[in-house]
Amino acid sequence: MYAFAASLGELTQNLMDAGAPQHTIDQLNRSFGNVRDVVEPPNTDLLGPVVEKMCDAVAAVGEAYPLLAEKTVDLERRLRDFARRRVEPPEFDDIPF
Repeated sequence: MYAFAASLGELTQNLMDAGAPQHTIDQLNRSFGNVRDVVEPPNTDLLGPVVEKMCDAVAAVGEAYPLLAEKTVDLERRLRDFARRRVEPPEFDDIPF
């Protein structure tokens, strides 16, 4: 979660520097708060939908601010991968011996 918080902090600063409206930043922060709430303690039933909601907010930022698109795409990918690893059982090849 720390890595996501750091990425979100950087993205938030970029948005402030770009003069983004406060509601855009607030939406990202609320979405991240929701992800954090379902991760600790883990609630795998809600994790997928909550992460998707955050990814929607992140994607909207990337569309509205094309200069931030690379960061938003990377953050979306990492969030979805995180949720997938938490919800789905590991593949046989992923289990270290």
